[in-house]
Amino acid sequence: MAPFPFLTTACVALISGGVAVAGAPAAWRVPRRGPGVDQGRPSVYPPGRPNVGALIVIFLAGLVGAGAVTARVGWRSALAGLLVAVVGGIWLAVVDLRVRRLPAVAVLMITAAAGVLLGLAACVDGEKARLLAVVAGAVGMRLAYRVNQAVVGGMGAGDLRMAYLLGGVGGWAGWPGWMAAAVLPFALSALAGGLLLVLGHRRRNEPVPFGPAIVIGMIAALLVADQ
Repeated sequence: MAPFPFLTTACVALISGGVAVAGAPAAWRVPRRGPGVDQGRPSVYPPGRPNVGALIVIFLAGLVGAGAVTARVGWRSALAGLLVAVVGGIWLAVVDLRVRRLPAVAVLMITAAAGVLLGLAACVDGEKARLLAVVAGAVGMRLAYRVNQAVVGGMGAGDLRMAYLLGGVGGWAGWPGWMAAAVLPFALSALAGGLLLVLGHRRRNEPVPFGPAIVIGMIAALLVADQ
């Protein structure tokens, strides 16, 4: 693995931020529906087209997320798949914040694209063990989320689907990365839920969008990845 020079890393981060912004209008077109949606509560962002403030936040999320991952991972075949996971995950997080759901088709497409790219990278680099780790991590995270849903509850179908993406990236990152991906989203979600409740922006027992916490956990997993 060769580290990226600063200028190259900055370019990758800027392009990723631009891609995230380019996908924002599509996120605003995802309808708010489903049996788990509370129609009496507004979404974080208003319907229609994204405003300038939202676009800036999305750009910065793509910039910082992709930049941090690129700086940590460096130049390797898997970088393309990891960036697809990060930028695609940011798009899903925006949708989840707006409409309180993760579209099944979008989750499947992003997960499949990232998985195929990571699989091809593992084959090109001769890292069969890493390929197995991606598959095992994805399946293991899905099972962990299933168990959590059965015991605790409160997770949506989209969260369960996104477990494959989170676990696959965590598996690529190695055991410490997988553990970070498994634990951090729940800790962040609990912290955000408690804070929103104290500030009066959330009612008791009202679910907190889990997509953003999943994406942060995924990025954190890559920051502690085995090199």
